[in-house]
Amino acid sequence: MIRATTLILIFSLAAGMHCSMASAMRDATTGSYEEGATESYPEQSKRSRMDKEEEDAPAGAADESPQERMVIYKAGLHNTVNEIEPALQKARAIAEKFGGYVEKQKVDKDDTTAYLVLRVPVKSFQDVLADLSTIGKVVKRDISADDITREFADLSQRLENRKRLLARLYDILKKTTDTKQKIRILNEIARLNKEVESMQARKDYMQKKAAFSTIEVSFRAEARTSVNQGSAIPWIRSLRPDRRTLSLAPDFKFEMPSGFLDYSEDYGDDGDYIYASPDGVQIRAATIENNPEADAVYYERALLYERGRYPEKVLSSEASANRVSLTTPQQVGYNKAFYTIVLFVDGQDLHVIEVFYPTEEVFKKQRSAVERVIKTIEPKSILDILEGIL
Repeated sequence: MIRATTLILIFSLAAGMHCSMASAMRDATTGSYEEGATESYPEQSKRSRMDKEEEDAPAGAADESPQERMVIYKAGLHNTVNEIEPALQKARAIAEKFGGYVEKQKVDKDDTTAYLVLRVPVKSFQDVLADLSTIGKVVKRDISADDITREFADLSQRLENRKRLLARLYDILKKTTDTKQKIRILNEIARLNKEVESMQARKDYMQKKAAFSTIEVSFRAEARTSVNQGSAIPWIRSLRPDRRTLSLAPDFKFEMPSGFLDYSEDYGDDGDYIYASPDGVQIRAATIENNPEADAVYYERALLYERGRYPEKVLSSEASANRVSLTTPQQVGYNKAFYTIVLFVDGQDLHVIEVFYPTEEVFKKQRSAVERVIKTIEPKSILDILEGIL
């Protein structure tokens, strides 16, 4: 039995063709389509209403089987933290732990506020929310749930109806030889295809939202009114891998690695690095007061303690009487960067060298060349002693 939707289309196509269309129908390769349309014409209005009702009927009208609920969960967390970067790293680690990911991230230039949009599997929504609540202190929490089960089922039913209608139109097109009639059918196919694409996009969007919940997290660093908690050495705590935090210039010189560019002339003012490579490696240096006056082993312990606050494990660490070197992975944005800190104890002075590698690939490529140059540096006090002997 020809469904009513097909009949509606057939009669709309036939309405403007008059007697010439009837002749063209008789000349078609098969006459079943045209003859069926003509014979059914007296029932057009009645069947059109019936077909419209059937096509737009919500899913479940004919099938009473239970459907799986689809709920879009969304939450917002506003936390205060001591520092932004460690909080961001913990949030990213929590999302990855439960099979989620960071959809969006924004950090202000002063590192006092940050905003994250996390997408996590709906089954882990509550667990992720609980873990995120342990970062700093939660000052505000919003949770919402939107049940889209019926909307999704209705959309799916309408989409399938239109796909079936398209299939019938393609069958009719194969049996039609009249050019004008083909054009009208093709126009109708084009219109239905647009509807199908729009419905499919909406359906995919709803499935994605229901499968992965959205958690928006904002962090705000609390104003510090006392000495920093954690490391007893404030300047160590303030070190950042991707920007300069020590404003003093270095009281020593060292060779520039091969292939790097020299930015030392601008470093004394507001430059961010002394040497930099085209692929993003940055080398910074400074000479500061050795306060408290200590050896390299002491500073190694301080560095390890401070870096222990971050999720990534220290990659390497070594210390001698006057030198300490530490390298650790560091998540910066969406990239896994690497950060090396080298300290030279020089009596009452402490020489600091920082190296930032923007990606793991660059780290593997440039590490040996950079470390080879750094190893040639000797504290100034030793050089003075050698000069006195010579």
